[in-house]
Amino acid sequence: MNETNLSKSVASATDFLYGILADVRAMLLSLEAAMEQAGWRSVTKKIATANLNSTLQGEWLLWWCYRFYAPMDAGESFDRLVAIVCNLGPPEGAEHDYATLLAAAVRFPQPTNFDEIYNSWNSTLSVCRAALERPDISILTTSEYADFSPHASAVAAIAFPLCELTSEQEINTRLVKPLLAAEALLGAQS
Repeated sequence: MNETNLSKSVASATDFLYGILADVRAMLLSLEAAMEQAGWRSVTKKIATANLNSTLQGEWLLWWCYRFYAPMDAGESFDRLVAIVCNLGPPEGAEHDYATLLAAAVRFPQPTNFDEIYNSWNSTLSVCRAALERPDISILTTSEYADFSPHASAVAAIAFPLCELTSEQEINTRLVKPLLAAEALLGAQS
């Protein structure tokens, strides 16, 4: 391949990547609006990822992003959380080879805050694996979510190939409504 063709290929791939990132951003904005309309607010404020930086030692590409939500009436501490994680590639160790959106409704035995959750949050792999094995949102066993959120008392999760959520209607009907219905059931079990 000559230098001109390689340069054109790099430019084309970069345009394609920016298109993907624009689609993910649009999906997250639609999700943000749907969660707010359902009475949930972001506790991650403007943060969507924590792994990007501008140094040579850091990551330059977005591999995953997340949003955490608590009920509107919750203060800085809350015992109910909805976590959304977009993996633009499979998590390390995953059996699948495609981008996913993982959504989890989480209950905690006592109020907690964003910093405590974020600092104890580990791999999403076990929750993603368990959710992808089921056709619908499911309440997970402790062993399935212990790595994801070790302080949780109950977790319900669902996962999709990321490209399946292509409209605001699908975000509402396939993600937000079932997720919040499962979240309410977690409260009935606590």
